[in-house]
Amino acid sequence: MGPSRKEPRFPPSEFQLPGRPCSKGKEGAQPLQNSTRHWFFTVDKSLRLTSLDTRLGNLLGERLPEALGAPYYEFLPRIGHGDVDLIADALGSGEPEVLREFHCNCFHGGTDADICIQIQKDDAANVTGALVMARLHPLCEHFNGLESCRQIVEINKTSTMLGHGIKNPLHTIKGVLFLLQLRCGEQEEVVQLANLASGEIARIDGLITRFLGASRCELVLHEEDINSILKELEAFINLQAVTSNVDFMTEYGEVPPVLVDHFYIEQALYNVFRNALEAMPQGGTLIVETSSGEYSGRKCALVEVTDTGRGMSKRQIHALLSGQKQGGGRGNGLPITLDIVRRHGGQMTIKSKMGVGTTVCLSVPVDRE
Repeated sequence: MGPSRKEPRFPPSEFQLPGRPCSKGKEGAQPLQNSTRHWFFTVDKSLRLTSLDTRLGNLLGERLPEALGAPYYEFLPRIGHGDVDLIADALGSGEPEVLREFHCNCFHGGTDADICIQIQKDDAANVTGALVMARLHPLCEHFNGLESCRQIVEINKTSTMLGHGIKNPLHTIKGVLFLLQLRCGEQEEVVQLANLASGEIARIDGLITRFLGASRCELVLHEEDINSILKELEAFINLQAVTSNVDFMTEYGEVPPVLVDHFYIEQALYNVFRNALEAMPQGGTLIVETSSGEYSGRKCALVEVTDTGRGMSKRQIHALLSGQKQGGGRGNGLPITLDIVRRHGGQMTIKSKMGVGTTVCLSVPVDRE
């Protein structure tokens, strides 16, 4: 069966790209949305490419100058049915076309898309070309992979700049805390809080130093007790819990010693705690439990962190773990935690129910394969 061809009834809001006007003669401009799920390009009457959006341009890379002015189908997937090029068909009729759930090839496989072909005309109503817009349904896995890689590269550039920018203020704060401890040495509570803050500054400073020292720091493995690492984090997490009106509860079971990088595992656990606290802006309960268990047939130390927050849908969990940006920065540390745990040979699972809460389970194997 051929593609479904209907009268164009796309709401303009579905195809809006701020700042990228495209001519529709005297009827005005309708920009197109610049998102991963949308793309567009324009051709003249001879099907030669005259422009395309940024994402398509990035995919063409060095071939972009060669593509402009060439037939679009030499560089982009042809939009056709059998021997009929549907863009040429629309240009010949002078009428716009809409193709619903049209199956087309993409750069790395196939996907379904809603495609809108808008005819461009000059002031004398002569056809000059076409604007082709597509809204992809599920993106192919390879395209998603490329997009994730692009995001990782951008994150790496930004984080490197942030790392260098943060170190100097940290040393200033450390000096202020040292003076505070000297002047308030008789006030035990102030000294305890200053010591806690100093410890966190040292941890952040160490993290930045190790991060800047290599593109992906090697693990420094030692036999560690997960319960002891959690207890080191208790004071800081408890302080955050109190200020967030959250009840913090722990239940440490018997766990086997594990071969881990203390620094990175501590960071992984902290990310889980922070995410749980952020999920309870109105207060709630945070529970940490440890036990022995198995993962993929291997003996593990298990850490379960449960919150009574808003919960997440399966779609939200998938988006979060794939590194997609979350509103307000929520959950952005969990992909890092997943990477750290996997580098230790373990796994992270998330169980959640909307309106009830979320449980994150980390499985850290005893022995390295």
